[in-house]
Parts: sequence; C-alpha cells; structure tokens
Amino acid sequence: MPERSPGKESDGIRPAGGCSEPESRAGFDLPSGRGGASGLRAASGAGGTDGAGRACGADPPAEPDGITGAGYGAEAGDAIAPAGAAEGSGGTPGSGAAFDPELHLEGLDAPLDVGRIFGLPGPLVLEIGCGKGRYLLARAAASPAVPFLGIEYAAKYLRIMKERAAKKGLCNVRLVRAEAAAFISRFLPDGSVRELHVYFPDPWPKRRHHKRRLFTPDFVADIHRVLASGAGVYFATDFMDYFRIVIDALKPAFDVEELAGPWPDSPGGRTNYEIKYMAEGRPIGRAIARKRG
Repeated sequence: MPERSPGKESDGIRPAGGCSEPESRAGFDLPSGRGGASGLRAASGAGGTDGAGRACGADPPAEPDGITGAGYGAEAGDAIAPAGAAEGSGGTPGSGAAFDPELHLEGLDAPLDVGRIFGLPGPLVLEIGCGKGRYLLARAAASPAVPFLGIEYAAKYLRIMKERAAKKGLCNVRLVRAEAAAFISRFLPDGSVRELHVYFPDPWPKRRHHKRRLFTPDFVADIHRVLASGAGVYFATDFMDYFRIVIDALKPAFDVEELAGPWPDSPGGRTNYEIKYMAEGRPIGRAIARKRG
C-alpha cells in the first residue's frame, strides 16, 4: 500500500510539530497572509444572510456541483474560487450583514459557548479533517436544528466548505482552521460534543513520525472529556495497523464496535477518500466507540 507523505494537508489534521507552515507550538497562531478580519465573525442567533446575500435558513438554489439537500455531490472537479470570493464582510446572523461561518482564533473565547456561537442548544457534532465538507455539510443540511463544527487545517479546503455552507444557507455550521488536538483541548467544554467523526487521518507510518499521530493518550483523554455521556467516536482508516492501534487506545474508556462492512447509512462511502478506496478495493477499518460513564 503506498504511504501518504508526511506533511500533506489533504486530511486537514495537523498534529503538533507536523505542519510545514509557521504556527505556534499550541497551534493557535495562523500562518500570515490568510486575509480577512480577525476576531470571531460567526456569532449567535438565527437569521441574517449568507455569503451570497440570501437569508440564512432559506432554501438554497440549485447547485451546479451537485451538492444539494442531504445528498453527497461530486467534489473532485470543483474549482477553487479566489480567497474571499464567497465570504461576507464578517457580519453576524440577524445583523443584516453577510454571514461568515468561520470562527477565527484571534479573539475566540475559551471555553466555547455553543449556545451563543450557534444560536442553537448543544451538544454539537464535530468532524476533524473534513476536507471539502462532503459529509459534514450533508449532515448539517439534513439536521438544521443541530450545531455542526468542522476543523480543517488546509486553507483551500476550508474556503470551499465556507462557500458551500453559504450557498446552502447552513447557519448551523461553523468552521475553524486549527490544529485539532490543541483546539479541542483549549476550546471545547466538558460534555459539549454528541458525535465525533474522524475519517482517514494521516497514519504517519514511519516510526520517526509516530509522535505526530492524532490519537495520542492526551487526545483520547480530551475527547473522552468533551463527549457527552454515551456519545460516539466514528472512525475509519485504510491503514489497518493504525486501525488496531486506535481501537486499542479507545477501549479502556469506550465501548468499541468494529463494523464488518460499510456504514449502514452510507454504503457507498461517507467521504471522498472512502469512496476512492472502496473503488480500489482497499480494506477499510470502521468503528464506533461510545463513551462509558
């Protein structure tokens, strides 16, 4: 099986020390040149307008890229618009200004106030390394009363997700560009997550890179803290050695169910990676780990 190259950005998960762009060790300082205003631009409340000037929550128009409603659309050929093309002026829902779903770390208060940020009661659904948002945005469109948070480090993919969330009027979505483990540790309160989704994170197969893997003991302790009682971790990887390592790391504090086949609600795959690897016939490990206690 070909190795993924350490340092790639396609999965959006950047463990401490594993990113090639300048940032602080804690992962909260973004690289220069990101553009846009600083501070928290997505705030509380419902209503307002999306990045295209439509009211949040309004029915989205037909979309040429095939991403509509709760379905999964083709993403491989999507063009990447210039930075800021679909971004608003940083207004907040209900203010009459354009709505921006991105949370900016410079000025974001810790711990995160889910009710204030989303204008919806928690707990929230969290996806780490959500790429272009195939799974996250489809789920959010199907469940508008549930808050969804996506963590993605790759700026070009975050920009695509922002444009898609705006086009669909998804006011229950917030996105953040950050190092996942550090963001969860610093910003997420106890019991604030109802589901955690982690699909095809970089396995860092070389021994000298194992320290960069996402599922460290500290990370497992943090996700156990932020998950609500009985909440689940949904995990998939095509790197079976890493699958066993993650399962063993979760078992002490989670009830783990290993799936024998595809996700029952998504037999064709939930993410671009999963669809690709299933077509190639690769073995894929899938598991649901529910928090005990």
